[in-house]
Amino acid sequence: DGSYTITVQDAAGCLYTAPAYDLTEPELLEVELGEDFILQWGRDTFLYALITPPTAVIESITWTPTGIDTTFNSNEILIKPFNQTLYSVTVQDSAGCRAEDKILVLVEKRRPIYIPNVFSPNGEQNTRFFIQSGAGVEEIEKMEIFNRWGERVFVNEGFLPNDPSEGWDGNIRDRPANPEVFVYYAKIRFNDGITILYKGDVTLMR
Repeated sequence: DGSYTITVQDAAGCLYTAPAYDLTEPELLEVELGEDFILQWGRDTFLYALITPPTAVIESITWTPTGIDTTFNSNEILIKPFNQTLYSVTVQDSAGCRAEDKILVLVEKRRPIYIPNVFSPNGEQNTRFFIQSGAGVEEIEKMEIFNRWGERVFVNEGFLPNDPSEGWDGNIRDRPANPEVFVYYAKIRFNDGITILYKGDVTLMR
């Protein structure tokens, strides 16, 4: 900051002094992404780049890693990481000043799968055997149910969880199955590319 004068001299030796100019140092350009945080696997959230001063004329905003779903010069992005990810943003104003910040997003991997161990087709609730889950399931690739003699009594492929209509109604060849313990196998693919085979027993009650 301060007051400055400018004097120029031409080839003939003539001097010219311009009126004094008061120069003020501009505010420091800064960007802030906030504190590192933990995101539950399968969830998405927004990252917001807070730029100061708010009067800054921003010419570019660049996010990394590449491939983030955003629009050009956007200061807000939607993220859905499947693994721990370090995000960074770089902003540049019209004066050529640059600022950068980083944020580490940790991913808590819980695979929220619920498969009941009992159901009652003739009851008022839990009338079908079906798989329930939270976020993160891409597809139930295959679900099979066998009786105690190893005979397959039900199969379904390529469906989503939380839909009772995709489950077993307790019938075998359109006739009500007798109460007994059955064995199920469920091959489930998750959004992070992992496929897990679940196996267990389920009791049919009437």
